[in-house]
Parts: sequence; C-alpha cells; structure tokens
Amino acid sequence: MKKLEGKVGLGITVLMSCLFLSQTNVYADVTAEQRQLIETQVDQLDDKEESFIPGELIVGLSGNHRIDLKEKSSSNLFGINARVVEDLTLGTNEKERRNHNQVLLIQFSTALELSQVIKQLHKLPEVEYAEPNYVFTSDEVETATVSMEQPNHVLKATQIIPNDPYWSQMWGLQKIEMPTAWNKTTGSKNVKVAVIDSGVDYKHADLAANVDVSLGYDFVDNDADPQDGKGHGTHVAGTIGAKANNGLGVPGINWNVTMVPIRVLNNEGKGSSSNIIKGINWITEKKIPIANYSISGDNYSASMETAIKNYPGLFVGSAGNKGASLESNPCYPPALNISNMITVGNSDQQDQRSSSSSYSKTKVDLFAPGKSIFSTIPGSYGTKSGTSMAAPHVAGSAALALAQNPNLTTSQLKNKILNSVDKKASLSEFCQTGGRLNTAKLLD
Repeated sequence: MKKLEGKVGLGITVLMSCLFLSQTNVYADVTAEQRQLIETQVDQLDDKEESFIPGELIVGLSGNHRIDLKEKSSSNLFGINARVVEDLTLGTNEKERRNHNQVLLIQFSTALELSQVIKQLHKLPEVEYAEPNYVFTSDEVETATVSMEQPNHVLKATQIIPNDPYWSQMWGLQKIEMPTAWNKTTGSKNVKVAVIDSGVDYKHADLAANVDVSLGYDFVDNDADPQDGKGHGTHVAGTIGAKANNGLGVPGINWNVTMVPIRVLNNEGKGSSSNIIKGINWITEKKIPIANYSISGDNYSASMETAIKNYPGLFVGSAGNKGASLESNPCYPPALNISNMITVGNSDQQDQRSSSSSYSKTKVDLFAPGKSIFSTIPGSYGTKSGTSMAAPHVAGSAALALAQNPNLTTSQLKNKILNSVDKKASLSEFCQTGGRLNTAKLLD
C-alpha cells in the first residue's frame, strides 16, 4: 500500500451528528470476515490508484446510527479531516431512506493513509464498513467493426425468421433457438429491462423504438441524457432488444421491449462504485424487473453487494474475463452468491467455454453465447466478445419469459432460466447448471 505523508489522528470520537432513529435494517450486518477482506484488499492495492478514486470512501453506518446531512459540510467527520459528499442510501425521500442503514460517500484528506483510515473506522461501533470508492470496468475482451453481406433466408415451418439483413450473422440467437422461441412470444413493451452500462445510443435506428430515455439517467455526468460514448452499452442493448423484422440491421431477442439506459461507465468503460450504486438504487426505486450488468472489478464492495440485494428484480451479471476460476481468481460481483443474481459465462459456437471467460461450479450459473457477437454499436453495427456479450442473451431471454408470463416472481424467473439450459459435457465443470442458455426451452 502506498505510504502517504501525514498521520491519522483518529480518536474514538463519538458521532455527535448522529441521529438515533428506529429503523428497519435491510441487508445490514457486514461480518468481521467481510471487513477483513476489505482491509486485506486495501493493503494489496500498492500504487494502483486507477482501481479506486483517491480521497474518497464509501461508509456504511450500523444499526440506528445516522448522520444529519445538515452537517454535511463538516470537515471533522468520524474524528478525521473528512466531509460527506453524498448520501447513497436507497430511497427517494428521507422516510424511505430511514428503512435502510445509511450509506455515505465521504471525501477525506489524501494526506491520510487509506488503509489506516479504513482500519480505524472499522473500530468505531457506528461504522458497519468503510471501503474505497472502487473503479469497475466493462467485461469486453475485443472489439471490431465489420462489413456484412445481405444473406438469403429460408423460412422453416416451425420457426419465425426475421427479415433483418444481418440475421445470418446472429449465431448467438440461433444457438439459443430464437426462431422457435419467437413462436411463443416476441416480447412486450410492458416489460422493462435496465441496461446498467456506458449508456445506450437511443437514437440508433434499430434501437430507438425500444428505449425509454425518460426512465433512464446518466450518473457519470449527472444529467438525464444517458447517451453512449463508449459503445459497450449500445452493443448490449442490441442483443436484448434491437427492433426486429423491420428490414434493418439486426434483430434483438425481444422485438418489443422497454429498455432503460443507466449510464454508470465513462467513455473509457470505467465507473466508480458510488455511481454504480446510484444506478442500481435508481432501478430499484423505478421498479424495473430485470437488469443487465456487464461490468466487474477486482475488489469486493460491501456497498455494492447491499445495493444488489436490495434490488427486488433479476440482476443478470457477466462472469468476468479472468480466464480462470472465480475461486482462485475472483472478480466482483460474480464471485458472490446472491439470490436474485444470475452470473453468466461466455461460450463459443461449439458450446465450449471461451478461453477468456471466468468460471466456477458454485458461482457461475450458466453459459451463453459471448464470442464474436454481432449487434448494434453507436450509429452502426459491429462485433464484440466477452462475458459482457453473454449476459444480455440471458437478460433478454428473461424479458421474453416475463412477457409470456407477467406473474413470474424474481425467484421463479431465475429458476425457469436455470432449469431450461441445454446440458453440455463441455460446460459441466464450469458452471452450476452445466449448461448453455436455451430460450426456446425457457418458454415451453
């Protein structure tokens, strides 16, 4: 850990600004083991300051302890030279936020040593956990823009083949048997899917009809314009819900759907855990039933785990691109077992694990097509690879299942997806189900 000049004068100062309020604790009680993991991670950060935002911490308060944000400007917080930047607690108003343990983004003097600050904060009874404001990245491993020829399609009696000119390039949708699945449903605008990513090119001719910008938000620039400056989120969105059978470009899994763009990654594909938490809280408050999250990072975040657990919908996440077991080489949140989360690995045309995909028989749920996936990019079409591309196959399929049966609970939806995979010997040692997504079976 980089040694910074200055000593931390952390006293056992009581939080004079805390309000002792009766509240319901939702996913509180971070364990001593989790706090130790946070401290160990910080000790191992070395000089990799690009992995966190210098001078910022996310602090979760315990039990009934709360900080009166009227004291936000105080420069003596927790007995250190620090101030509250933002309240990250779930809720649209103070009454709702009091149902959850308070989570704060604080700014402290960079003259203080990060690891010592965190360790001292963990000694305070008011503090459930303290962690750096980590940086997470998109789960993409390669990008290429390609030119395609117009294919010839053959319509089979038991299948629906869309007239989108690049359909022949959509091996992923063909692998999960979309032409058969579309006999059951082609989706519904009543089903909403959040795309937590780099934004979405909502003006794209193949996406505009299926994106509701008014429900989204840009947490990078803090405005209501979640336009994509990277291209990653637009590619993800195309797999979920590019407008199909319109004689243009590519079809998405859902011909009709409402995608909600949540921009948390900047134009370099990087995003802070504080912005990601705000994005997850946003879709929780908006009651969006499905979320695609093609993002991961090397460091465990207690605040992010809490945000995902508080989200009542199905949280579909990419497994990461470590090319190794999540047990020996973890990334987060894929290395966590969270009841409302599905973790998706990346498989190729032969139903083999793509060499870059992370895997685990206990933490990865299933595989889905993720290598050389053709989809929308800002203003055009292109190919990308990674677990980032695998996850939206599952999120899009979840949306179709919800369109077919709007009464499915989150748990029922997750179980239907996992119980309908195509079992593959090639994947049996790499995920819990031992299989690859099959959307046609999901809709049976």
